[in-house]
Amino acid sequence: MLIDQMINFNGFHLQFIGGMFILYTGAKKSFSDRSVNDVQTVKSRL
Repeated sequence: MLIDQMINFNGFHLQFIGGMFILYTGAKKSFSDRSVNDVQTVKSRL
């Protein structure tokens, strides 16, 4: 892999993880306990 490609790949991964974190915290605030547990289960599988 070229260094530029690696930087782009890592940048994409950071954006993806950041987006997942925002979705996770939003779900935690707005959903029921069961939904939060489902989100945590999905998150633990990533």
